[in-house]
Amino acid sequence: MILLVPGGPQPLLQQPSLVLGDLAPVLVQRGAVVMAIEWRQGPTYGAGFPREVEDVACAIGVARKIAPEYGADQSRVTLVGHSLGGWAGAVLTLTPQKYKPAAGTCNETAGWLRPDRFVSIAGALDEASETDDIPLSVQLGIDAAHAADADPFALIDRYPPGVPPLRLTLIHGTADDQVPVKVSREFRAAAIDRGYVVDLIEVAGADHHGVLTAPLTASTIMAVASGSG
Repeated sequence: MILLVPGGPQPLLQQPSLVLGDLAPVLVQRGAVVMAIEWRQGPTYGAGFPREVEDVACAIGVARKIAPEYGADQSRVTLVGHSLGGWAGAVLTLTPQKYKPAAGTCNETAGWLRPDRFVSIAGALDEASETDDIPLSVQLGIDAAHAADADPFALIDRYPPGVPPLRLTLIHGTADDQVPVKVSREFRAAAIDRGYVVDLIEVAGADHHGVLTAPLTASTIMAVASGSG
């Protein structure tokens, strides 16, 4: 079971189109069961932090619940986040305590609400701390009290990788001008320094969206999901 988390910020109904159109069909052709989610990406789109990450946790539990109906293994859910989805997926994956959706906000779930494997594609892993004219932390509804909870770089400092160490996979295009590849490079170096196992796959010449259609991206995700990568 592969769960795709689209990027943004953007309205709910616009979110899945890119990952469903470019990436999901290739993964299905290779034998995966694929879900793509809609999640509230900041107060403008329904909820700020931590509720937006709780939406992703909800989707993990729903994926585990319905996996057997589609012939998938509910104990092997791979979370794949693109861009902002990579940020949310990293926060969920790196935080040991459970993100639990509020009552009435999630369909029936099963099992643990964190993924078994995680892949970031062009992940905006510095999203919580990046500053623009309008800071992204403001767009995502991250207040000062929760800043460290929402920052993957801070989370790897706070939490040890576990035994065996948590394995993370990063995929990034070298021509990405929206989330530069240096973000994944810097995160990998910092995580490895703290004992994590991190693979970084750089897709030569791929930009922020073009990386989704790269054959190397699909083959890497399938290798991670099948346990061979």
